[in-house]
Amino acid sequence: VYLAEDTNLKRKVAIKVLPQPFALDKEMLARFEREARILASLNHPNIATIHGLEKSDGQQFLVMELVKGETLAERIMRGPLPPDEALEVCRQIAEGLESAHERGIIHRDLKPANVKVTPEGKVKILDFGLAKAFESAVSGEAPGVDSSRSPTITLESSHSGVILGTAAYMSPEQARGKPLDKKTDIWSFGCVLFEAIIGRQAFKGDTISDTIAAILKSEPDWKAIPETTPLKLRDLLLRCLQKDPHNRLHDIADARIDIEDILTGTPADIIPAARLAPKWRILFWIMGGLFLIASSVLLWKIFSPSRTKPGQVHHLMIRLSERAPLAPSGIFPLGIGRTTLTLSPDGSMLTFVALADGHTQLYLRQMDQDDIKPILGTEGAHSPFFSPDGRWIGFFADEKLKKVALSGGEPETLCAASLAFGGSWGSDDVIYFVPTDFTEIWKVSSAGGVPEPLMALDTQKESPEYNWPEVLPGGNAVLYSHRDGGVAVYALKSGKRKMLLDKGSYARYSPTGHIVFGDRGKLRAVPFDLDKLEVTGLPVTVLDGIKTEFLGAAQFTYSKDGSLIYVPGVDATLGTLMWIDRNGKSEPLGLPQADYGAFKISPDGDMVAIPIKEEGSTDIWIYNLIRATLTRFTFGQSDSGPIWTPDGKWIIFRSERGGTNHFYRKLADGSGEAEQITDNEPCIGTPISFSPDGNLISYICRTTQLMDIWIFSMKDGQAYKPFLQTQFTESFPAFSPDGRWIAYNSDESGRWEVYIRPYPGPGGKWRVSTDGGEESRWTQNGKELFFRFGNKWMVAKVNTGDKFGVGKPQVLFEGPYINIPGYSYDISPDGQRFLVIEGPEQGLAVGQLSVITNWFEELKRLVPTGNE
Repeated sequence: VYLAEDTNLKRKVAIKVLPQPFALDKEMLARFEREARILASLNHPNIATIHGLEKSDGQQFLVMELVKGETLAERIMRGPLPPDEALEVCRQIAEGLESAHERGIIHRDLKPANVKVTPEGKVKILDFGLAKAFESAVSGEAPGVDSSRSPTITLESSHSGVILGTAAYMSPEQARGKPLDKKTDIWSFGCVLFEAIIGRQAFKGDTISDTIAAILKSEPDWKAIPETTPLKLRDLLLRCLQKDPHNRLHDIADARIDIEDILTGTPADIIPAARLAPKWRILFWIMGGLFLIASSVLLWKIFSPSRTKPGQVHHLMIRLSERAPLAPSGIFPLGIGRTTLTLSPDGSMLTFVALADGHTQLYLRQMDQDDIKPILGTEGAHSPFFSPDGRWIGFFADEKLKKVALSGGEPETLCAASLAFGGSWGSDDVIYFVPTDFTEIWKVSSAGGVPEPLMALDTQKESPEYNWPEVLPGGNAVLYSHRDGGVAVYALKSGKRKMLLDKGSYARYSPTGHIVFGDRGKLRAVPFDLDKLEVTGLPVTVLDGIKTEFLGAAQFTYSKDGSLIYVPGVDATLGTLMWIDRNGKSEPLGLPQADYGAFKISPDGDMVAIPIKEEGSTDIWIYNLIRATLTRFTFGQSDSGPIWTPDGKWIIFRSERGGTNHFYRKLADGSGEAEQITDNEPCIGTPISFSPDGNLISYICRTTQLMDIWIFSMKDGQAYKPFLQTQFTESFPAFSPDGRWIAYNSDESGRWEVYIRPYPGPGGKWRVSTDGGEESRWTQNGKELFFRFGNKWMVAKVNTGDKFGVGKPQVLFEGPYINIPGYSYDISPDGQRFLVIEGPEQGLAVGQLSVITNWFEELKRLVPTGNE
């Protein structure tokens, strides 16, 4: 690049000499000229202008605007920018990108070295679109081919004629050579913003390959972000640096708006994370109720009915304040998979779950009043829902379905519901709910009684794994979701079921004639004919950035008058596998974010069998911990729950191939075909553990709304034997290393606790946990038993010798980490490390509760039903 003078217009310019390949190839040069003309059409104060493409003495060069000052890279070399300076620079970068994106032009090589800051503080983006333009020419694509879909050039930058996206700022899709859109610039913008704040790159390796590997598999060092960084800015960084472009911030304009909000907000609006230190998570959760109280008061005062005109749509984002320093992610932080908010049918009351004084509880806000009151007796509650008349609230707590009158009084227990996933109160005073860990939909009178299954299922052939039911208006049908995704409807009179959507979860009916549902961090809607019980159009995304839990619960609620309240956030389905030592120190396993199922480490500790869900189907993969390679183990099936035989030669798993559920086995080296080993099972089962001789498999057996523990014999063939059948729910049966004991969970005390019984019995039982527990695992020497409860990982000493004994459990470390169906963790053979799944919002606070009044007007505009 040279300083030059335009002798025609008498101005200083910069000229960039083109490399020889362009000068020698007329066809490539012609294509580049066409691209350059498009780029020259950009006219924005934050984009350095291309004046023209010239030729002199056979040498091609670009004439560009001369921008004085230093690059952002040069500025960062002196250290991180102060927050206000970093935000102002990045705000201007976002403005420039926004203008270009509106014209369909992407940069593809955004980095600090391509950003200049003038002495007056004006930001100019350099080389805008040149990566795309040069790549189009180099790729030699035919005329008419969309150059934005060409593969990324990955030659060394020292090679003549190559301009490429710089490795440290490439998006994952760019590094993989996939088709690109404007979200690749949003990723790079996040990298630039991170570097401006921290003073070092978000992704860096010793070589280009190492850097690209870090982009594909690792996360930025989130802990390096200064504690004084506003929580809203942390959230913006997280959304920009989502590896999956579908979960990434979709428009750079949203980043600009967020930054402007931070820059123009009051100190109370942009309270930094340091205000929650040193034990910010604990304080963060404890103060949850206080924030929502303050935010709800502010919400009603600003958007009360008296201030909102009919049909007028208002959007509100309530930020943190020093007087109520907690964001809505504090709402039920341990309730992974459960719902949090519910509005009364008429929109006059909001009920929510918050954590205060170490426990969750329901709170009620009368929307026309200023005070919020805790609902007494609702400790441990989750998934609240209103009665049709708005006088009662149904909820789940203490492994039971309960209700409480808003007029006062103690909650009433209706029936058992040990691992409930959603409830809905019909106009006929029947409550439909999923009582036990995705089993099936049951119904019970709102007065209480013995629950009954809603559908007639063949549990030997069907997998009754449903959740989030909702009674449709008129009480003639129930919407529900499938565990693996998809929305269906059940007609109560005919008993017929119908799949409506193959993707999505937590479907709710809208009086506008739509089904609204969550789908990986998005809120989507589809026209729906209530009389015919069928969709009449295609789903449309109506909101992006809604907190969606790992098990499908989308955190939103709306009333019949069209008021919508939701918790902003991302899709928690995509997690990252992490090693955690006994002191809570974490280290990424090295795999990218994915939708992981219950995994199992091999007996020698060298490999991990991991179910991964992609496009609605779950397959098992094998990750070699020594060689850091991931290999597909099963293909195109619904396979889950892998366990290794004690010798490590075989993997046993559950599969739904052929439309039925059975246990299969396959050689761990991947050779051969999967072999079905069970048939005519008494129930749908999930394999949990092997006896040390490799003969017996303990598994969870679902025959009713409860779960029991059964044993399957490999040698005897088709030999099924119950080990523990009671009126309670039992699960996670783990053989001890010597095969003489089984540790398991039971809710006989009113909540999940860990017990040990002798195998095969008879004998007594010993309770291991003292304050809740589940998912127990033995060390290989049988001297310790690990388990988890909520966000705590515990260990208890065990003596399995002549005199059996159990020590007092001790806390090893605290999460939270994602709680998936089945085991949510495994332990290394030496018992020193734990493999867990970290969520995309791990350790980050959601800084606002979002509200849209008269939202139905937007819904009808975005998704016409044809009836307007």
